[in-house]
Amino acid sequence: MARDFAPAWADRERGIAITALAQADKEGLNPSDYHIAYNPRPSTVDAAARQDIALTATLLRYARDLHNGRLLPGAVYGDADLPAPPFNPVPALVTALQTGTLAAFVAALPPQYADYAFLRQALSRYRSLAAQGAVVPLAAMKGSVADLTPAEQHALRQRLEWEGFAGNSAESTTGSLAIALKAFQTSNGLVPDGKLGPKTMQALNISAAYRVQQIEANMERWRWLPHQPEDRYIAVNTADTTLTVVEGGKVVLASRVVTGKPKTPTPLLSATVTAVTVNPPWNVPYSIAAGEILPKLRRDPTYLTRQNMILQNGPPNDPHGLTVDWQHISASSFPFRIQQVPGEKNALGRLKLEMPNRLQVYLHDTPAKALFSQPERFFSHGCIRVQKVTALAQYALTGDPASDVARLIQPGSDTRRLPLEKPLKVYVLYWTAFRGEDGAVAFRNDVYGRDAQLIAALSNKRITLSKPSQTECSA
Repeated sequence: MARDFAPAWADRERGIAITALAQADKEGLNPSDYHIAYNPRPSTVDAAARQDIALTATLLRYARDLHNGRLLPGAVYGDADLPAPPFNPVPALVTALQTGTLAAFVAALPPQYADYAFLRQALSRYRSLAAQGAVVPLAAMKGSVADLTPAEQHALRQRLEWEGFAGNSAESTTGSLAIALKAFQTSNGLVPDGKLGPKTMQALNISAAYRVQQIEANMERWRWLPHQPEDRYIAVNTADTTLTVVEGGKVVLASRVVTGKPKTPTPLLSATVTAVTVNPPWNVPYSIAAGEILPKLRRDPTYLTRQNMILQNGPPNDPHGLTVDWQHISASSFPFRIQQVPGEKNALGRLKLEMPNRLQVYLHDTPAKALFSQPERFFSHGCIRVQKVTALAQYALTGDPASDVARLIQPGSDTRRLPLEKPLKVYVLYWTAFRGEDGAVAFRNDVYGRDAQLIAALSNKRITLSKPSQTECSA
């Protein structure tokens, strides 16, 4: 748009832009990436024009980085399926400059999620701790709080105070210190036993500087989501092995889940639940059939029979492969397709939520329900087993987790596919820093190494791209 040689930037808007760029660190970005050498009194018209152009280009880069992220998910993780939302900041910036609404333009750039805003506050706090050198490593301790010397109790109390888990030192007792330690353990995904075991000591000795990097990495992953949340959606946090259903900004259902082992991590993805399958069969992935089931068949030819499995392309009149010489079947050229029929032993349990995606991940039931009681629930081949799967299916089908669809799940009944009237969005995410139930920042271990990869990428260091996940759902 022609401006008749008038500058694009009025003094007020120029000040807003320069301030935003200088404070990029508040959003987990690097201000040096957006530095411009600004001269408030350019010597010539050409110099003023060049300065205008530089400021515009830099603010547009900042806008894209803050809105969609500095990096594409696929540039960091080989198993990410998070399509980048379209975003062109140019028209909005032009309008903002013309109407004097640049402050509103800048404020609307970050992800519009309360949890992102929470991390912004947490980042400021941990930056302050890092600058103070407050969080210093503790000497080796073990046992309960009561087992510690007075000096050790003082050091532990001070460490917990820095992160807000203990009150005034002068008023603190051994009992209150034990309570604070349990709160710290809970916030870090540890068993709150009040004992200073190896995992607790490791968490206590994580530096504030690392927490800053960890929070920044999580803020970057927030930018990979749609800019504003849908009214209703499912969110799975694979680092915390939990699932929540959010409607109208409120959690209406929460459940434990089991996610992938570190060697077979659950990928990052967005998908849409389109149907619930009742009594689903399990089509065993080739690698599981050849790599895990074949050795069992060599030891016990009745394995398929006992597991309610059949060969879909086996010998005539021998669905369980009892006449197959398994000792001479090669894993490298395994010729059979194995299916586990619906039933009590089926790896998918009684319910499966279909959510088409290229990584073949879905939400499902499981017969191995005891695993939900484990504090660390990384046991699957990549798919997501849901503890409250019936309530989740009920919500997906009716919008009410307390509705009655349990009558559809009957032993021995046929497989049925129930399409959803309203498709339900699912986000499979990886949050190692987030708002805990107590309102404080919660941290989780980097089980899949995704923080390390992203921190390295954001630091422009060489990274090893994670391989595409060979996700294979099993019990």
